[in-house]
Amino acid sequence: MDTSETYINQCQKATEIQAAWQFDDGDFYQDPDVQQKADEWVAEHQTRPINTVVALCEMCNVKDSYGDVHVGEYTRSEYIWLPRQDQLQAMVPNVPWTDRPIWRLVESFASFVMDLPVKGWSGQASMEQLWLALVMHQKYGKRWTGGEWA
Repeated sequence: MDTSETYINQCQKATEIQAAWQFDDGDFYQDPDVQQKADEWVAEHQTRPINTVVALCEMCNVKDSYGDVHVGEYTRSEYIWLPRQDQLQAMVPNVPWTDRPIWRLVESFASFVMDLPVKGWSGQASMEQLWLALVMHQKYGKRWTGGEWA
């Protein structure tokens, strides 16, 4: 699961994806307030970065990376949803999820990825970043410019 700053930023800026989020067990998200406090603590104590991405479990109880479970009220606007690869694949348009042969999904992805250098995509990317880029391109006609979806 990609928990990099780049993927978190891409997900945060993918407002269409964020608006469609319905909390579910196993979803990954980040609370920007918690990350800011962690970043401040790291800077003050000069320690390694702290990953504050957590997964939802057991009907919106939150289990953090230390295994502690927290219960609370959650609203979608407070958090950044980080879709897993399987969730992104389910969002690919024009390929029915319930009966599609896997080759149609892979073919769509491969064709998109092979075209990326032509469209100006440079650098390395995780599978989640590539699947998110495919969904944003096919569903919303947007591409990642390095700072936003346009």
